[in-house]
Amino acid sequence: MLVESFDGPVTEKEIQSFVDFVQPLTPDMQQASTGREWAQGKTGDALKAFSLVYDISPRKEILDKMVEYCDVLLFSRNDILPAPAGHQVIWTGRVDPVWPNRPDVKPIQTAGEQGDPIGHLGACAKQILKTPKVHHQAFKSGDKQGFGKTYLERAKRYMKEADKVFDQHVLRSQLNLTDGDRMYWAKNSPYQTGQSVPWNQQMMFDYGFINLAQAHEILNDDNARVARYDKIVKANVDWFFNQVKKYTDKKGNPAYVWFYTMSAKDLEDNIHGSMDVAGLVRLYDSGRYNISANQMSPITIRSWTS
Repeated sequence: MLVESFDGPVTEKEIQSFVDFVQPLTPDMQQASTGREWAQGKTGDALKAFSLVYDISPRKEILDKMVEYCDVLLFSRNDILPAPAGHQVIWTGRVDPVWPNRPDVKPIQTAGEQGDPIGHLGACAKQILKTPKVHHQAFKSGDKQGFGKTYLERAKRYMKEADKVFDQHVLRSQLNLTDGDRMYWAKNSPYQTGQSVPWNQQMMFDYGFINLAQAHEILNDDNARVARYDKIVKANVDWFFNQVKKYTDKKGNPAYVWFYTMSAKDLEDNIHGSMDVAGLVRLYDSGRYNISANQMSPITIRSWTS
């Protein structure tokens, strides 16, 4: 892809190079039913890139690529995907609407990776809703899965199905929010049973909450749900900033250091820390959670090995 300069606004040539680059891309069909691919794989990274660039330049080719990916994402969900790849009983004892992280490990577990596919569906819906001129247009490749013939119908279906994952799995069984909406794993979760949710995985859930809150706000169809999602995000963002430790780095600048989870003894590492920061920037840019510039400015990533 072309980069003409690292200063100033993104240029048309740079956008066009991105559009040209993504046109032949397709989801990884072999991994499409796994939450890991949509959270940490190239397929999930591509969806986030599509949405970020669409914010800069709302080109229909980018939106169409998002819809193409999200159709595969939704069809690959456990309760929709036919057996034997789908319709598997997971750790809850149900065929839940999830993307299992490791379908080959019994009982089938779920963790923070559920937040990213929810967020992708919410992000695509939000971008469609922000583009009224396409609302009543039929999607160019048709509607093979019955998710909605027009862009607006597709957006509403994505939102409905993303909310379903929160309602019927994440908030029903996976998370324990009884401590002031702070995220802990359920006491019967086979993954990190009863422990506080790691910050990077909190940011995955927040990615889902914020995109759906913004989409519902645009559609103005469920104010109670928007308030609920925002309340959860706000509680955990405040929790994060209340636990970070401020220090002065070698250059005399204020910086933060924090741990992988509230109960961890090792400092956050670079890989997980980068996910924490990416999520915080996303939340800060939304302007929704009273995160100040002063709170953001000292953020640094420091490996526990340093």
